Amino acid sequence: MSSILDDEFVVQLDDSPPFSWINQFPTRLMHCNALSTGNKLSVHASGNALTSVLTLKDLVGERDLIVDKKYMRYEGREDIVISNSGENARCIDFVRKSESLGTAITSGGTLKHIANEKGWNVISLPKGFPSRYLFPEIVGCVSSILGLEPYSPDMVAFAEMLAPSTITDENIAKQLAITVVNNRVLLIHDDNSGGIARKFFESFLQTTGILIPIIDKEQYKFFGENTPSGTLIIPLTNDLSLETQWSKLAELIKEKSIQNYVKAAMLIDLSSLYASILLNKEFQLVDYTME
Repeated sequence: MSSILDDEFVVQLDDSPPFSWINQFPTRLMHCNALSTGNKLSVHASGNALTSVLTLKDLVGERDLIVDKKYMRYEGREDIVISNSGENARCIDFVRKSESLGTAITSGGTLKHIANEKGWNVISLPKGFPSRYLFPEIVGCVSSILGLEPYSPDMVAFAEMLAPSTITDENIAKQLAITVVNNRVLLIHDDNSGGIARKFFESFLQTTGILIPIIDKEQYKFFGENTPSGTLIIPLTNDLSLETQWSKLAELIKEKSIQNYVKAAMLIDLSSLYASILLNKEFQLVDYTME
């Protein structure tokens, strides 16, 4: 498979941001402690942080993890608020008005100041990363609070397989990028992959401007016959029998483990970057918004 993605200027990008940020996912997975152990969690966030935690909810379900973008209070749960900038007004207001303790995950700003004043647990995010590249810190932190181990030793080799220096024939991230750029695609998810679907949608939209439609598996069963001819299906579920599909992402997450979902996030983020190269778009190394 001959591709511009194997040209010299691309294969030398291993150590260049944002590629290097994603290749470091395995070593950037944060381990965090909550104020107390054994509590069920309600995580309050927006934007890219919300998407990261929704990916985790795919695995553990709402019994252990409620993901809330409306900043509501849930009795009997430990509250976690996430704001990369520390200036999310709704996060700040939530902590300021809280009558109980919780955990704030942030890089600083007003949120850190208010959380410290209220006696909240404050967990620091590293500075300098756009929020959409903080997936390993956020997912690693929340999953470890839930008692999950997000790291597996084979992640390092998996990251190397997706790196710019790995040629297209052996690199499924480059293959996925070519698939998305050259086809009309439709993403199908189920109850266990809604967060990954949102991650896919937002990564490609933010990085390339490509708007990829996503649909729930049950909706597809009813409306799939209206899918435009020639559409390539990218399923995030393994129980669909489809003639035209790119199934490698579904194969990756079929075991429904936190480690495989982290790998899927790496694959999606790198693939969106390769797609931006194919479309001759510049990389965005800063957030469009604070969150």
